[in-house]
Amino acid sequence: MIISFNTHYGGLDTSTGYGYAGFNIVQSLQALGHTVPFADPNAPVMLNFTMPYYYIVADGQYTIGYTPWESTKMQDGWEMIMNQCDEVWTTSDLIAEWFAADGVTKPIHVYEHGIEHVWTPRRRRKTGPLKFLHVGEPATRKGGQLVVDAFVDLFKNNPDYSLTIKANGFNTTRVRYGDGMLFRPDEASNNIKIITENIDLEQMVHLYHEHDVLLYPSWGEGFGFIPIQGMASGMPVIFNHKWAPYRKYSVGLDIADQLVPVPHENEGEHPGMIFWPSLDSLKENMLEVASCFQDYADDAYEKAPLIHEEYDWVEVTRRAFDHVTKKFS
Repeated sequence: MIISFNTHYGGLDTSTGYGYAGFNIVQSLQALGHTVPFADPNAPVMLNFTMPYYYIVADGQYTIGYTPWESTKMQDGWEMIMNQCDEVWTTSDLIAEWFAADGVTKPIHVYEHGIEHVWTPRRRRKTGPLKFLHVGEPATRKGGQLVVDAFVDLFKNNPDYSLTIKANGFNTTRVRYGDGMLFRPDEASNNIKIITENIDLEQMVHLYHEHDVLLYPSWGEGFGFIPIQGMASGMPVIFNHKWAPYRKYSVGLDIADQLVPVPHENEGEHPGMIFWPSLDSLKENMLEVASCFQDYADDAYEKAPLIHEEYDWVEVTRRAFDHVTKKFS
């Protein structure tokens, strides 16, 4: 079957979550035997994996609008574009509910993303300092500042604990002292390390494997590759669960959160409400995993193969496209 793929500039750039997803969607469709040209007006099916203002909607072509999202409201006019499609797709049941509530009337399907098998499970045994990891800087939504605040409050300069912040290019987190002075976290505490260099997939997997616990207090995710990659590698992950379609595989380290209006500086990009993780709850979970690390690590290791089984990229793609391929067979 010919399935045309349309995305925005950077929509196949694997250094971002969006591009990483787009690349794996194309690869998994090809692995299933489909031909995948780009923005082909003659293909029977057009899969738009992008924001609605980049959709291609043409007469005579079966059009799918596939958009991940993170807040309760869409940007102005999106529902009109989505309703020109034959189907609308997104990455979780929660986002599907938000789209429907915001005016999407066409059938909405959920196509969750997958996990590559390079994220092999590793059994963790604590032999030194408990090593926390955060990935996601400089994206404010991914909670890096909250992680720094919690870690400094609990474990500043404590040799029994460490924190690594993996940032994409640069880090925005800071530690504020009482006099108002701001310092980089690695300047304020000797057990914090910041990595800003770009690393390849193999190096990223190694980074996860050499750490014990992933910290991810997110405002919300379209899907959330970072925590599922940690879980697939057998790592206990502390994150807020409501937005995560794979939360059934967590080890129970759930950060409390609440829906609040999107902060002013982000409301143009994300209207409506987002999840606001609790600093106190993050700290409680960090102390909990520190007190019973081996139990959580063993549980995470046992669940990791189940994640690989359910979230194999080819299989999630096969499931998502099954009704489409039957329609055109």
